[in-house]
Amino acid sequence: MRKIPFIIILACAVLLIGCGHEHQWIDATCTEPKTCSKCKKTEGEALGHEWIEATCTEAKHCSRCGETEGEPLEHEWVEATCTEARYCKVCGRTDGEPLGHDWMDATHEAPKTCRRCGETEGKPLLYDTPAGFTVEHVFGDYSKFGNKSNISWLQGVNIWLNGSFENINTLDRSEDPDYPMNEYICEFTDQDGNKWLMELDFDYYTPIEKYTDLCNHSLSVLGLFNGFSEETGLPAFIMESIFDRETGNTIDSQWYKDI
Repeated sequence: MRKIPFIIILACAVLLIGCGHEHQWIDATCTEPKTCSKCKKTEGEALGHEWIEATCTEAKHCSRCGETEGEPLEHEWVEATCTEARYCKVCGRTDGEPLGHDWMDATHEAPKTCRRCGETEGKPLLYDTPAGFTVEHVFGDYSKFGNKSNISWLQGVNIWLNGSFENINTLDRSEDPDYPMNEYICEFTDQDGNKWLMELDFDYYTPIEKYTDLCNHSLSVLGLFNGFSEETGLPAFIMESIFDRETGNTIDSQWYKDI
């Protein structure tokens, strides 16, 4: 009976002085706290998982230990277009190649156009200049206009040009007994970049809007060369007719056709 107190005293001593060895700690993990490899004593708490959310190619997983949960997501594909390959709108991964444009040739009404996406390229086709402009009249030789002394022979010669109006102004000569009408003056740039001053010598019934609407269109014009303008020094001629190569319509000094 006297040994019982001694055993109790010994147990208490062991508790007071510890397990009698130096702990060899194993660091805590996602699921286990810090633990002594010898006596299995623990300290603190488990770390817990550090989850990275699932992507299209990887399941939800712990960045620390690699444990997974669930399945990868599925790609959310956006179908290929003319200019972009099929791609996943979640992760951006691409698959295959763009479709490429399915071009329709340009017409007089529409430029070159993709059947699939509607993208256009260039401009609608220009109408060919009517035969009357090219056969019945002399095409201007622009080199002749570099020196005024060399072009006297062109006085009164019909000239045919391609280009566009840049602006059109009205000169009010309604009170001039020699010009009882409004006179339209415009600047025309031909396909070679030469500037011409044109006199649209039509009667006052012709609205100026008919001509201003033609500004910057592709035009063929026919006129009578009339020397050089005293005001600008530009080669000038009296306008006889206009062919709008973008619409195929013609205006001339005899027949006023609407554009």
